[in-house]
This record gives sequence, C-alpha cells and structure tokens, in this order.
Amino acid sequence: MGVGAVRPGDAFTMSVVVDGATAPLYQWRKGSVPIPGANSASYVIPVMGALDVGSYDCDISDGIAWVRTSAAAVTLGTPLTITEQPFDETWI
Repeated sequence: MGVGAVRPGDAFTMSVVVDGATAPLYQWRKGSVPIPGANSASYVIPVMGALDVGSYDCDISDGIAWVRTSAAAVTLGTPLTITEQPFDETWI
C-alpha cells in the first residue's frame, strides 16, 4: 500500500484486493493493533481527524494461513485557507 495525506474532516477509504481466496478473512490494524470491527476488504474512516493519523495494514487469511499487507502511512494534509481576501477596486 502507499502513503496518503487526507484533509481533516474528509472521509478516507483503504482497500485491499485478494487473488486466489474464495472467502478471505480480513483484519485491519493501526500501529500493529487490530481495529475492532474492521473485517472487510475496505476500511473507512468517515471523518478524518488527528487521532486517525498513523500506519495501517491488513492481515488476510484464506482459512489456512495469514498474510499481511505492507503498511500505509496516513497523515493529515494542510486544509485549504484563504491568505488574502478580494478587495474592491475602481478604475477611472
């Protein structure tokens, strides 16, 4: 998986694709800790915030063995800001 920067407040989805397993089992992890209920091919963060920043990976099983994806580093990007307001101008 790659690296991603997400704007604060945006939704963010990570997904994995598995070949060769009929009904794979999934367990998403953040910082090596399993995320409760994160057991599908996609993991959604509905509203990205500072507590969601970290390294994510996914353990996948075909019922016999487990494999782990490489980690994705998820960071917060800088939100869009207005640095100068428009102003009125009169041309003569």
